[in-house]
This record gives sequence, C-alpha cells and structure tokens, in this order.
Amino acid sequence: MRNPALLIVMLLFACGNTAGQDSSAATAPARTVVLAADRWCPVTCDSGSDMPGYAVELAREALARSGLLLEYRVMPWERAVDAARAGRIDGVIGTVTAETPDFVYPRQTIGSNTNAFFVRADDRWRYRGLRSLEGVVVGIANEYNFSPEFDAWATRHRKD
Repeated sequence: MRNPALLIVMLLFACGNTAGQDSSAATAPARTVVLAADRWCPVTCDSGSDMPGYAVELAREALARSGLLLEYRVMPWERAVDAARAGRIDGVIGTVTAETPDFVYPRQTIGSNTNAFFVRADDRWRYRGLRSLEGVVVGIANEYNFSPEFDAWATRHRKD
C-alpha cells in the first residue's frame, strides 16, 4: 500500500486540442505517453490485461481526449519512479506528494486507500499504535511507503 491519498501522476504535456486542425496534422501519428507502475490491483494491474487497473483505464481515457495514446508498463515501483525522474518514461501511476514531492500532481485524487493489519481470526492481537507492534512479526511489501512514523519503525526493526 502506498500513502492514503492515491493520485495519478502525469507530467505536463504540450498538447493541443486536435479539433479544428488541418488534415495534415490530423493524419500525424498520435504521440504515445509512457506511464508505469507496479502491480497494485485494482489500481494498477497487468499491462497486457483487458483489466489493467482502474487508474490505468482513467489515464488512457484522459489522454485519448487529447489525442494521445497510453503505453502502460509494469515494473518494480522504485524503478518506475527512477525512470520518471530520469525522463525515460513520462510518469507513474499511483503515488502521492509525500512519496514523490518533486512530481506534478492533478488537483483531484482518483481514489484512496487505507492501511490495515491482518491477523488470523483466532488471534487477539489488535493494532493500538506503534508500541503494540513490539514482539509482533510484520510482513511489509518491499519499496512501499505507509506513513513516516510507520516507515521509520519498520526501518529500525527490519530483519533481512
């Protein structure tokens, strides 16, 4: 899981409305925008799927309205962020300002998520702050951020 407010991140593109352009401009190939993410269904799923994730579908539709095509790539999260920063791709889907403050964000979010702990039904343990995690084995997805406090706790308690 990433931070609570899910945003689709796209870099600003210099594109105009194709309506009213001459026929030579209309026949030019559409520009392809390359966005990437890791698998985080239902937000971002498999790139070759009929159901690539709702954020991918929204990005595809939004770009199509400006005459652009979307190429969606699945890759490890940190690699996607690094590729966007280096200009090897146009942007990533599914990040937030706390995680990537140097990216350009839309004004409105397209979803949200909540961090949660899961235990067996017969386990009486309940999360009651970071102190309640002492002595508990916690599994965390690699390269994901949750909150500054939890991330710091996880770093201090990491066992490889």
